[in-house]
Amino acid sequence: MTTVLTDEQLSRLYLVRHGESTCNTVHRIAGMKDAPLTRLGRAQAAMAARSLRGVHIDLVVSSPLSRASSTADAVFDSTRENVVPRRVQDPRLMERDFGAWTLHSKAILQREYGVAAYESAMNGDSALLGAAETFGGFTKRVLDSFADIVVPALQQGQAVCVVAHKYVIELLAREVLQQDHGTAYDLRLPNSQAIPGGKVAKYVARESRRANIARDWVVVQHAALIAGSLIAGVLCGAITGNLQPPWWAMLIMLVVATVITITRVEVEDAAKYSFSVSSARRLALRFIGLPIVVLTALAIAGAPPTALVAALVSSIAPCSVVSATVSRCQGGMVTPTYADIVASSVLVVVTLPLGIWLVTGTPQWGATAVGVAATTGSVLLADLVVRALRSRRPIQTGRFSERHGYLAVVLLAAFAFLAGTSLHLADSLRFGLLSVGIVLCYRIVSRGLTRSGGVEAVDDYLAFAYPNLFFMILVFQQLGFGSDAQVASWAIVPMFLAALFDARYVPRLELSPEDPRWLSALGIVQNQVESPVSAAAGGGRCITHK
Repeated sequence: MTTVLTDEQLSRLYLVRHGESTCNTVHRIAGMKDAPLTRLGRAQAAMAARSLRGVHIDLVVSSPLSRASSTADAVFDSTRENVVPRRVQDPRLMERDFGAWTLHSKAILQREYGVAAYESAMNGDSALLGAAETFGGFTKRVLDSFADIVVPALQQGQAVCVVAHKYVIELLAREVLQQDHGTAYDLRLPNSQAIPGGKVAKYVARESRRANIARDWVVVQHAALIAGSLIAGVLCGAITGNLQPPWWAMLIMLVVATVITITRVEVEDAAKYSFSVSSARRLALRFIGLPIVVLTALAIAGAPPTALVAALVSSIAPCSVVSATVSRCQGGMVTPTYADIVASSVLVVVTLPLGIWLVTGTPQWGATAVGVAATTGSVLLADLVVRALRSRRPIQTGRFSERHGYLAVVLLAAFAFLAGTSLHLADSLRFGLLSVGIVLCYRIVSRGLTRSGGVEAVDDYLAFAYPNLFFMILVFQQLGFGSDAQVASWAIVPMFLAALFDARYVPRLELSPEDPRWLSALGIVQNQVESPVSAAAGGGRCITHK
């Protein structure tokens, strides 16, 4: 089926993908599940309303799923002072049923089957999808709806806006451009951006299948890329002489990588994870209980004060911002990881000076100031930047995070390379084995405090598995603990190499997508709308609102 529209008719057509949904923010496939809008999704819809203010629209056609209908409500109910467009909800515009892949993590599927195979399955027929809706059936019902409702309205001189889902809007974009649907590929359509029909060709022309696959490949292969960069840095340092990259430059890399990663995270709701009873218990055990146990054991063994301080700093080191990027790449929810990063970074403001004072009798304000500024300060700065971006530029922020998430991996790889160049191979035997033992201890503790069988299991493990070594290095340097700073520096090597292990191990912690707890966590209710299959069989029954 090919629909030929004139340029004048195209100028009166607008295509809008719904605002960000709860499945979008955790990079899971919603399909026909009724995932609601997030806080960012509602802000995106409000911005879309502002962008269409003053644009005359006669007819709004939307999917009945709440993420699309709520976007249409926000755009066309709140901005129309005199003329309210006619509203039609058509079940045939619902997203495709992706069968066995519904609610699965995009990152895990891409790692298991390959990025190219993933994209081919999402844009065609594949046995990997199980009992999914056929691509032909999906295409037919969407184009039938377009031909039955949208095309006649355009031919009658009306202005029409279609508010639907990613693969529905992309299908319609190819239809108006008269492209072959059999060669479809992801167009990375941004949430809530209203694309005029006359500019669809320009938007599609900017998309590159190879470039998009390459970007996703970087995310999927993050562990190998970071580990490889680290090894390259160590070898480069050994050949050219050890470099000493400025710590502030490396800190900026981490902060920017964090901002890129968490722009799509519901940072406004992160506190609910930190203040839940189970999360608060985990944080207390990890950052208060564990240090007390370690220090007590060392004191009983007669360890000197310097050893006690070193153990204190190592045990209270907050979660690294690296863990947020790793969580996104590993299919985690990210928000729980981010909540642990913020909570542990704020907690260190108290535990560091208090702990040093209890051990040595002096609070060491200089070391405390540097450690807090580099950790708590940088995390809170990133948080403020992200909140401002999400509030003022919600559509652009969501689009950038979705399209350029790979840049966070690139920055971490660059950080690993620079960190590697500063290491002395001659010290590998002296500090290397000890650093491996320390990283292994972090992994064991992290696994022990993971809430197995829950939706946050992946985030629980990753948040505590990646300590803030940057914090440890800076504090040790301020305290004059040169050897301990070297051990912390060398710990970067096994920590990033362990990411290769995590890429294999973490999927075992993931809660099955079929588990009903995912529905609760993502705010999904059972569909209360007619399925597109039955709607198509009945001639495309629609719900019309005046």
